[in-house]
Order: sequence, then structure tokens, then C-alpha cells
Amino acid sequence: PGAPPRLPHLGTHSPGIATLPLRRRLPQRLASVEVLSLSRNRVAKIDACAHMHRLQDLNLNFNRVASLEPLRACGALRRLFLAGNRVRSLAPLAACRALETVGLHGNHVARLGDALAAARLLPRLQALDLSANPCASGPGYRPAALQALPYLQELDGEGVTPFDREAAGAAGQGRGAGAEEDAEDLRDRFEAEALLEAEEGNDGASAAAGGPGIASVTGSPRAGALDSLSLAQPAPLRLRRIAAEAARGVLGPG
Repeated sequence: PGAPPRLPHLGTHSPGIATLPLRRRLPQRLASVEVLSLSRNRVAKIDACAHMHRLQDLNLNFNRVASLEPLRACGALRRLFLAGNRVRSLAPLAACRALETVGLHGNHVARLGDALAAARLLPRLQALDLSANPCASGPGYRPAALQALPYLQELDGEGVTPFDREAAGAAGQGRGAGAEEDAEDLRDRFEAEALLEAEEGNDGASAAAGGPGIASVTGSPRAGALDSLSLAQPAPLRLRRIAAEAARGVLGPG
């Protein structure tokens, strides 16, 4: 008999599929699958994926998948979408070193350290979504994730910004409970400096015309936090510069 037909693309969005069966000749046919999309079904076990050695895109959003063990055999996998399932561990994904995108929004991942340890073994990973998992509920989650995965371009559907990277660096300096406060301080300083830069770009035109500017900065040097930026009209450029420098002094080191 001839070779089994290739099945590069398999997919259906009709609810009702509960398993990926393994019949006698099916594994041979599954070996050629590159794209599998079975979102919004009732799939709980994905054993058949262990035979999909060419699989590059897997979409099983909104199913009942709990274990990713079969994916250890999917070395070509590049994009994985498993939002709304029951996954608890990312450990099997460490074998999928071609992964670029991992979407696990709304699963049961509880141990952030274990999840990040697995993700760190993926050298091509650019986008990771762990939102709405127990591990992502803590206030220091985003800086911790970016400190462990500094090459990420997107985390939980949001692009990684310069502020994110600086906050992650502060979190990685081992400041304990103060790391969360440092992140807030950094955000305030970024906002103050960005506003100053935008205003200075007008070469003082807004001050001459009575445009908006920073009129006052309030904060507590002892607490090391910026409480507020007040906008008023008009405000000379000199005052705006003084305000931003005051913010740097309050929020900066020393």
C-alpha cells in the first residue's frame, strides 16, 4: 500500500470533540501535522500530539487539558495557545525549545518559580501569557517574570516597556519588601520625566502661550515616594524643569 496521506492542517471549532484518538494507522498520518486547531471543544487528553513531530502551531483554547506531557515530543512547536484549560505545570514545555509564543491565560498554574524555570529553558520565547493564573496574582509578579525572562517582548498580552525592564532590574537586586515600592517609584519618575521631555520639546512655546505645565510636585523625601504631579496653566519652562528635578531627587538613589 502507498504512504498515508499527509495532513498538514487539522482543525475544527465544532464543540463536541473530547479526545484525540489513537487508532492503528492514525499515528503515521499525524506525523505530518503542522497546524492543529481544536479550540472550544471538550478535549481533555492530547496523547496523539506525541506523534506530531512536525507540529508548529497548536490551538487548544477553551478545552479541558490538564497535562502537557505529550508535548515533550513536539520539538518543532513554535506557537502554543491553551487559554481556559486546566494546566498546572509548564515543565513538559522545556523540551519544546523552538517555542516562541506560549498562551496559558486562565489555567491552574500556581507555582511561579517552577513556571519561570521551565520558560527560561526556551531560548526563542518572545511572548508569554500567564494572566488569570494563581501564580500571576501577586503584586511583584510582572517584575519577577521579566527579571527571570529578560528577552521577552510581550508578557500577558502587553508589550514590555523600558519601565518594565528597569523595575525588573530593581526587583532582581534583592531588596526584599522594598522592591514593590521601588517599582512604584520608578513608574512615577518615568511619568514625570516623560512629561518634562514632551513639554521641553516645544522649546518653551507652551509657556509663552499660557499652555499647561507642571506647577508643583509634592512628596515625602523620608518616604521616598512622589505623591502627585499638579498641572496648571500657565507654568514657565523653568518651573517645569525644577519640578522634574525635584521628582528625581525624591525618587532617585541616596
